[in-house]
Amino acid sequence: MRTTMKKLILVLLLLSAALPAVGAAYAAPLYFPHVATIDGWQTEIAIVNTSDQSVTGTLKAFSDGGVPGDNKPVTLSAHGRRQINVADEFTNNTAIGYIIFDTNSDTVQGYTKFYQAGKYRVAIPAVKEVNASNVIYITHIASNTEWWTGISLVNTTSTAKTVTINVNDGQTIPVTIPAHGHQAFGLFNYQPQPPAVQSAVITNTAGIIGLELFATYDGKEMEGILLTDKTALSLYYPYVVNDDPWWTGIAVYNPFSSSCNITIK
Repeated sequence: MRTTMKKLILVLLLLSAALPAVGAAYAAPLYFPHVATIDGWQTEIAIVNTSDQSVTGTLKAFSDGGVPGDNKPVTLSAHGRRQINVADEFTNNTAIGYIIFDTNSDTVQGYTKFYQAGKYRVAIPAVKEVNASNVIYITHIASNTEWWTGISLVNTTSTAKTVTINVNDGQTIPVTIPAHGHQAFGLFNYQPQPPAVQSAVITNTAGIIGLELFATYDGKEMEGILLTDKTALSLYYPYVVNDDPWWTGIAVYNPFSSSCNITIK
């Protein structure tokens, strides 16, 4: 749940669930900003038609370099749903960086699910809204002997872009993404995470979309969120459980230069 507000506002990271954004739909491509079908990974995508009318469109695959790949026509009946495993339905699937659903309809929603058989899996909402501002937030970084953090970015513009990951400890990491290209990488993985590293801000991000994954090396726990420029005054955690073996973890991030007080009820 996301609401854009004014100043002194907080960004939500809900580690226990990733929920679709609520807001007005509009006719724009539906982005699935990361695809993984190698090293034991599988990727599933699903599209839902929320309207009373049928919807047509085309699933279009793109490489990391932004080169178009397979196209798959899709027709969804009224309130219909289509779910596919990318490796089963796209040739040369290991070369796919991301997929879009190109349609004239404003009534589609979707998700991407990443998993390894017998291990963890996570579902993340598809992207309907491209970031328009020049900052997006990495609200939590967990890279240590137990957890790893993965970032995936897509450049939706027609020119190459270099974005900068400004880590909260002062480090800067430039990342160049080709026109319509894709980059996926880890943050401080396979090395001791600097103690001060907790979050980051990515700059020069107009036209950039992406997601972040957190997972344990033992294959038991995995979560993910979209990377956006959205902030909120009120945050809702719709379910909390702390019954063994379950636990609930939350993180709250203040992207502004002034400190603030929060109340958790």
